Amino acid sequence: TIFDIFPRHIADYRWRQGQKVFKSGKQLSFEDTREGRIWTTTVYPVKDKNGVVDRLAICAIDMTEQRQAENRFAALIEGSSDIIQVINAEGIMTYLSPSVERIMGYKPGELIGKPSVSIVHPDDLQAVQKGFVKAFENPSEPVYTVCRCRHKDGSWRVLAGMGINKLDNPAIRGFVANTRDITEIMENRKKLLESEEKFRSIMEQSIDGIAIVNQNGEFIEFNPGQEKITGLQRNQVLGKKVWDIQYRLMPDNEKKRRDYATIKKTLKCMFVSPESKLLNRIINTGLQRPDGEYRVLQTIVFPIHLSDTTLFASFNRDITDQKRTEDELAANYQNMQDKNAALREVMARLEEEKTRLKEQVHSNVRKIILPILSRTRLRAPGDLGNYLDLLENSLSEITSSYGTRISELMLRLTPRETELCTMIRNGLSSKDIARMTNISPRTVEVHRNRIRKNWILRIPGSTWRHSWSILADFFVPANLALSH
Repeated sequence: TIFDIFPRHIADYRWRQGQKVFKSGKQLSFEDTREGRIWTTTVYPVKDKNGVVDRLAICAIDMTEQRQAENRFAALIEGSSDIIQVINAEGIMTYLSPSVERIMGYKPGELIGKPSVSIVHPDDLQAVQKGFVKAFENPSEPVYTVCRCRHKDGSWRVLAGMGINKLDNPAIRGFVANTRDITEIMENRKKLLESEEKFRSIMEQSIDGIAIVNQNGEFIEFNPGQEKITGLQRNQVLGKKVWDIQYRLMPDNEKKRRDYATIKKTLKCMFVSPESKLLNRIINTGLQRPDGEYRVLQTIVFPIHLSDTTLFASFNRDITDQKRTEDELAANYQNMQDKNAALREVMARLEEEKTRLKEQVHSNVRKIILPILSRTRLRAPGDLGNYLDLLENSLSEITSSYGTRISELMLRLTPRETELCTMIRNGLSSKDIARMTNISPRTVEVHRNRIRKNWILRIPGSTWRHSWSILADFFVPANLALSH
């Protein structure tokens, strides 16, 4: 009996399952564990000639290794970063690994049984269909496909899949594909391409020269601006050592001062020392182009630190014309300074000559003209004497410092106003002035009022009262009332 073959608890379990088959007449399968082994058991009913179940056929298969393999496979699938899927010949998804939920947001059961293209972007359907056709025609060759698929949240993810045709494998009977989410990779690649395009655009369009060398001192970039400045073509420079090119472009007089070995040593030190004086400083230097033309450069060299290496970039600007203009301006400025100094010297001498002439005139008036007037007045008749007195007083005032001040103020008067003020200063009344100038006394009063009201207010820096006192002091006799 089975109780003699199997342990009691196993025999009891199997006998209870057999009783179910006796009663139902239908086969029954179940799985149990015996002594650490996994068994799959199927109980088949066996009928006699009358169709009555009188025996049972029991088939037990040791599934231990198969279950272990399945468990390992499941663990690998669940831990995989890729989506593993099986698609049948009709394009229906029959299997999806659990990673589909982490990557695309769907549970496997939400997509199994649906067409594989149901979540593919419409613009990418043609590429996916071509991939299926290729897999049909070449069963042994993997097919690589990239397409956009809709995430459960509605966004689009870029998936890259490697699939192979396993329709002939009875255990699979479909296309097996490993699919990976490459959205971030594609975005980073796009950003990298945009960055490279911007870099290339700057390199190509910059009017300044841009050159980049690696840590070995070899040129890896040389833009058109640098070609124009140096007169060297890009293909003549790339891969060459920077000290070779620099020494080649050095002016002859500079080569006499610094030889090739010195240049090479200096530049090599720059590549290994971040504290080099050649780095991160604007330096003006000269170069001699292959055609012999001398140019002045303003250059700055700085390191570019990458993850695994360091590059050295230099920005170079041709300032030859600017330098020439600056030199011309400096020369012109110095010339102007010299001319200004000479002009100041001339003006000083003119002022001295002016002072000397003024003193000479004053001296001649006092020593020659005034004595002659004094002698003439003794012989002159009545009215003519008045004129001579007026002339003598005016000359005396002109030749004194007091008279100089009067002269400066008189420059603001009309000739008639000057004449009247001089007569008033000498004590002449309005009637005397009218008789001597052949005008009416009323006209004299009009002139005097105009002097008081209009000319007084034009004396700069004074109030009207102060201005009138100055005018009175100059032109009104001391014994004459201010109101008069």
